[in-house]
Amino acid sequence: PIMRHVLEAQPFTDVLDIGVGEAGLWGFMLRDKCDGGMQQRTFRDTSTWKLKILGIEIMEMYNTVIHQFCYDKILWMDAFDALDDLGGRSCDPKFDMVFLTSVIEHFEKDKGFELLKRIKKFMRNGAMLIITSPNGYQVQPPTPGNPHEEHLSGWGLDDIDMIAQIGYIPHHSEVTYDDRVIMIFKRR
Repeated sequence: PIMRHVLEAQPFTDVLDIGVGEAGLWGFMLRDKCDGGMQQRTFRDTSTWKLKILGIEIMEMYNTVIHQFCYDKILWMDAFDALDDLGGRSCDPKFDMVFLTSVIEHFEKDKGFELLKRIKKFMRNGAMLIITSPNGYQVQPPTPGNPHEEHLSGWGLDDIDMIAQIGYIPHHSEVTYDDRVIMIFKRR
């Protein structure tokens, strides 16, 4: 369901993927759907790519050849530190599309709202923010080798109004068959 909204939002050129994860899923899917397709020979010719995809991921051990190929750059650090780093440059990047998928539940609620406020300053007016999370709080302890996998908060459709108060316009929301929430916003 998310990719339909992404494709409808085209044209966009500058993407931020916070929490790229082990698979680099969004980088891969965006290159496949928006930059020529994985089956086409032109996919290997990166000079034809239209998108610039910046990733943020705290777990550098996730770095694979897929990440290196699909992302223009990945900042291997905490999301807050990465955004601080981006904000310290003379020209703040402005993104048309921001993915925060399966990430926000790993922050305490107040830190999650702070992260959304910080993200907003890097988005162009009308840019799309895509948030996914388990629907409500679901216990998940840290995993061996990755203490950041622990769930520290729950998010759901009842958070839409609070997120809108930060300066986002609700665009689409749903609870999926596997009890995950999808919230899509546009920046005011």
